[in-house]
Amino acid sequence: MLFEVGSYLDAVTDAHENVGCIILYSNFLPCNEAYHCCISNIYNFLLKYPEITLCIYFSQLYHTQDTFCATTWNRKALQSFSSENPR
Repeated sequence: MLFEVGSYLDAVTDAHENVGCIILYSNFLPCNEAYHCCISNIYNFLLKYPEITLCIYFSQLYHTQDTFCATTWNRKALQSFSSENPR
């Protein structure tokens, strides 16, 4: 929700051009499951606003255990995202 095109963060960054850092606190690490695609949305947001530093603090991994059908997808998305040196 926060990182989709036309979302709250798009509105904030458009209204305040000098935003340099966004700090996000979350219970769960973002996933990349169908219909959510949070990691992809975050990545696209950072590509759109390269001057913004994003800090994400989370308390739990989300669906990375072997018991979930989306585990492989989430793990690969997280590995790909982290290999791009996110800001």
